Amino acid sequence: MDRRNIITGSIYYLKLFQGYIGFKIYIVFALTLFAAFSEGFGFVMILPLLESLDGNIKEQSGIVGDTLEFINYIFGLENSVLSLLLIITFAFIIKGIVLFFALSSIAIMSANLHRNLQTKLLQNYSEMKYEYYSSRDTGHFVNVMNIQIAGVVKALNGIMNTISQVVAGIAYLIMAFIVAWKFGLMAALIGIFMLIVFTQLNNYVRTISSQFSLEKSFQTQYIVQYLQSFKYLISTAQTNKLSEKFITTVKNIANFQIKMGMAAVFTRSLREPIAVVAIMLIIFFQLVVIGDSLGPILVAIMLFYRALNAIQFVQQSWQLTLDNSGSVELVNQEFTYQDENSSPNSSKKIFPLQESVVLRNVYFKYESANNYAIKNLNFRIEANDSIALIGGSGAGKSTIADIITRSLIPEKGDVYIDGVPLRESDMRTWRQQIGYVSQNTVMFDDSIENNISMWDKTISKDERIIKIKKCSEQANIHDFISDLPEQYLTQVGDRGIRLSGGQIQRLFIARELYRDPKLLILDEATSSLDTESEEFIQESINKLKGKVTLLIIAHRLSTIRNVDYLYVLEKGEIIEEGTYDVLRNKNNSVLQKLISKQNL
Repeated sequence: MDRRNIITGSIYYLKLFQGYIGFKIYIVFALTLFAAFSEGFGFVMILPLLESLDGNIKEQSGIVGDTLEFINYIFGLENSVLSLLLIITFAFIIKGIVLFFALSSIAIMSANLHRNLQTKLLQNYSEMKYEYYSSRDTGHFVNVMNIQIAGVVKALNGIMNTISQVVAGIAYLIMAFIVAWKFGLMAALIGIFMLIVFTQLNNYVRTISSQFSLEKSFQTQYIVQYLQSFKYLISTAQTNKLSEKFITTVKNIANFQIKMGMAAVFTRSLREPIAVVAIMLIIFFQLVVIGDSLGPILVAIMLFYRALNAIQFVQQSWQLTLDNSGSVELVNQEFTYQDENSSPNSSKKIFPLQESVVLRNVYFKYESANNYAIKNLNFRIEANDSIALIGGSGAGKSTIADIITRSLIPEKGDVYIDGVPLRESDMRTWRQQIGYVSQNTVMFDDSIENNISMWDKTISKDERIIKIKKCSEQANIHDFISDLPEQYLTQVGDRGIRLSGGQIQRLFIARELYRDPKLLILDEATSSLDTESEEFIQESINKLKGKVTLLIIAHRLSTIRNVDYLYVLEKGEIIEEGTYDVLRNKNNSVLQKLISKQNL
């Protein structure tokens, strides 16, 4: 799409925002046109007032006389100075009221656009493929959601004001043509010349805006990475390495802001001198060369000045649009990426798990890999049984868990829930049945109560507290919480920084139990914990046996001694399966070798 000049660019952005807001965007332009004509009419009515300075109201000819006669007839006025003053006052009052509604409409549309974009984008993020999420950094999503959407709203204000000023300028020029057509013609030619002059400046600003938006994305990325890695960076005196990258983006952004600011100042500084020079030239030409009378010229000057100001504000408003055009392109592009990378879904609901979870002939390969991470995988998890997956790093254990949760979609084969294939099912009704605990815990900077219940409002407060305590007891964390000064109201800090690793992990399990899962996945849940914390969690797991379907992924074999069945994986394939005792006592079994290495 060609956006090199104000005409093609305005059409492009107008259509784009029409897609977000709808046809009500055009109401603003209609209101602006009406307001401009009201003001212009007020200026035109000054003409007979000027000609009555000698005390006599002169008969007016043409459209001015006809309009004045019509208004006097409608309102029962006489052709007097008082009637002229009332008409002029009324015209400007109408202009103010209509303009208020026009500007209010822009404010409402801006707020609604900001809300709708963030809501829609967040909804898209909740449905995007995990692979797309993992291919981007966190800073990218934060930048789009906060900074770039705000830029889109600014661009909307810019394009709305641009077109509104064009509409107003046309209205003023039409009124100027009515009073003095030669004057109006010269004003129109000067306005067109000014727009042509500023075309190159517009192209320059648009380029800088795109670079500015990209640099803001880098900056947000570095901020997020710096804060997430803060403990490691200060502990190893490496804060300067990330700080240098951040400072570079700060310098680049400052340079872009200076360039865009200078362009804006250049436009603003030239606006009034150009207007005054143009007016003086036209007055000289009309009085000296053409020999027109002064009255129409004075009224036309006011109309021309308003038109010229409108035209120059067009440049200023258009520059605001260009300043934020990079944000518009980035957000629009993000919606395109989300459409391309949304997880497929169906409306067929998955009922609560009762029989089994089965993987049949499942193949999966990561986009960046040459070989399959999972190959021809077949296994079954009976409801309320406990299953363990073991194997070395890269064996495919976590990939299987991601396939079951549908974070990853198999290239071939499928997962069947009570005989229903996930490809034909509503993912939300399945995922609501899953509890997932990994070594990468998720804690929110809130109270223990809210971290467990996830701000649940579906039951009463008393019922919620009872349920939270029950889940905490199952997760072996209730006694610890009860000993805290504020107990369940204790704030855990950012990512649970005020708790130990074992406490966080047990709190995490309590949260998942609060959801009454039908399938609980424990993915290396004890891999980074001390022996005592591991024992606490192992006790929690033992309490859940037979009550919930358990899928345990572990390196530490001590955590899977009591499972009903286990699978040993290597390079995405099952190389051994059976109960713990059978495989342990089997000669030359892989499990036996692993147990020997871990001195169990």
